[in-house]
Amino acid sequence: MSTTKQARKTLKYLNLPYGDKSITHRALICAALSDGKCTLTNAALNADTYATISCLNAIGAKITVLGGGKIEVNPVLTPNTDVVLNCLNSGTTARMLAGVAVGLNIHATFIGDESLSKRPMQRVIRPLTAMGGRIEEKEGCLFEVFKHGELHGIDYEMPSPSAQVKSAILLAGLFAKGKTSVKEAFATRNHTELMLKRFSADVSCADGRVSVSGGFPLKANDVDIPNDFSTAAVLIAMHATDPDGVLISDVGLNPTRTAFLEWLRLGGAEVNVTVKGNASGENVGDVYVNASALRAVNSTYALSNKMIDEVPLACLMAATAQGNSRFEGLGELTKKESDRLAATEEILNSYGVKTECDGNDLTVFGGALTTPDSVVSTDDHRMAMLNIAASSICEKPYIPHNSRCIDVSCPNFLRMLGNPYRWGLFGTDVTHSLSPLLYKVLCSVTGVKAEYSLFNLSEKEFDSGFKNIFSRLDGANLTMPFKTVLTGFDAPVNTLLNLNGTVVPFNTDGFGLINALKDEGIEVKDKNLLILGCGGTAKEAVRVLTFNGARVTLRNRTASKVEGLKKLYPLQPDDGKTIFDGVLSFLPPTDGLALVTDQELKSADFAFDACYVQRTVFFAHAVENCRRVIGGENMLFWQGVKNFEIWTNMTLTEERISAAKKMFFKEIRK
Repeated sequence: MSTTKQARKTLKYLNLPYGDKSITHRALICAALSDGKCTLTNAALNADTYATISCLNAIGAKITVLGGGKIEVNPVLTPNTDVVLNCLNSGTTARMLAGVAVGLNIHATFIGDESLSKRPMQRVIRPLTAMGGRIEEKEGCLFEVFKHGELHGIDYEMPSPSAQVKSAILLAGLFAKGKTSVKEAFATRNHTELMLKRFSADVSCADGRVSVSGGFPLKANDVDIPNDFSTAAVLIAMHATDPDGVLISDVGLNPTRTAFLEWLRLGGAEVNVTVKGNASGENVGDVYVNASALRAVNSTYALSNKMIDEVPLACLMAATAQGNSRFEGLGELTKKESDRLAATEEILNSYGVKTECDGNDLTVFGGALTTPDSVVSTDDHRMAMLNIAASSICEKPYIPHNSRCIDVSCPNFLRMLGNPYRWGLFGTDVTHSLSPLLYKVLCSVTGVKAEYSLFNLSEKEFDSGFKNIFSRLDGANLTMPFKTVLTGFDAPVNTLLNLNGTVVPFNTDGFGLINALKDEGIEVKDKNLLILGCGGTAKEAVRVLTFNGARVTLRNRTASKVEGLKKLYPLQPDDGKTIFDGVLSFLPPTDGLALVTDQELKSADFAFDACYVQRTVFFAHAVENCRRVIGGENMLFWQGVKNFEIWTNMTLTEERISAAKKMFFKEIRK
């Protein structure tokens, strides 16, 4: 998603695509229920979608976040039962996966945070129970799904609009006998229907009724996810009243999501929509809006609920219009992460806007906004964005104190407004790290703003110091000895992403190693490789090298550690007879042992030392005996590329990677 404008505002938007959250949820679920591996591109990775990923993995899927908006989904083959599914703050996760759990006939306890625990769940429990499912609301959890008998299709008429409930029924219907139908008074967002069709489900839509036939297994398919219209709507609200309007390019334009544009048209705004293509069944294109002469609009119940997530933004726009606007039937707003009806009023009132609420109907008096003396605090991501949009209209851009809550839907939102990322490196001695230079170069070739800091902590200080520091960062790197000390992670971790306080772990060591070797023309398949060391980086090296077809022998001064890894990977015996094609050292720089003989190095085609901050005993030994010696700088570079993609959700082009590589190595070789 990119924006161009010639208005008076000084905010500059970066070309940071960000996938649609609603579509990402559905793509993850359908892929996990399909018959093979799927890849999602331009996926939204935020606190809500991460909750869906974690829950699907708990059920039995194997979902890997690759960075750069790519997610690999290996489906549920045999579902786990007796699982606890933590939905965090995501109502979409809870309601839609209720349909999945009932369909898979597993025992699952659904839990969530304090906010989600207050949201109504009977609306999804009733229809799933009518299909033959067993669900009970219990104290201490959202609800509990029990094993049951055969599911049967139902013809369900929605008592109130909810795309989440409709989706849950349709997902359960995939496993039910016969046909399952949902009747809506008016069409809610249809992402689930489109996604089910992409995965070859038998879906039909006619006369306000959506139906799915049971017994048709989903067929694996890759999904390209369009950019998020809800994020685009915030940018529109911020700048549509500028004299030159605002242009948002390459955004999802599903007709069931763009009612906000319909509301703007009714108010006399100039709205031009250009559909340029299609992404996995969803329209994609450009939107231009000029609302500099907006007039009042009376929004019907149907229109208000078609644009329910954008209603607060429409109310903000109404405050800039001539006349008084009325919004009917906003009861659904009171059932979101917070009571958004009350919060919208409070925020608008703080900006000098008069409002009147009559039950679930709201009147907004037009005129102008004034800069408030104090800004209303909120933990709701949509309300935080509303605050930012209102302050921008007042030409006093404001970043909420609790801006981290925006991670629930769009972690990159503040970066679109030109605010820098905050990253850092944790280690016991990181003074000589090349990481600050590397990320400076990557930012230079992409136009991204970022601050990268070094944090020297002793092992005793880590437990107390890390959490406090990381809470203020968007992402971080860990170097030894901290790759294996974070609790809750089974494998070594070198990269972390902060999503609204949730720590999402990655390991990019293997990606860095494979690409560093490729730069040297080395393909590892069928090669005999000797790995020295059993630390965090060595473990990841063993995993990725064996996965890519290398025959790996592992050597370490502590033999028990080697034996432990033999239980996990197909390691070769260290019998002293193997002629190695390559020797790779992941020994600490302070280690005085080389763990390899002169003859083994002389016979090898190459030697690789992951350490780059200082020349090790192994490196000196290799220089004397091996025909080709490779340092760890290239591995660091490729790790940085992958980390950058994870933190920014960008996919770096070959041209940008090439330019960054030239700049980086030019600097370190000065």
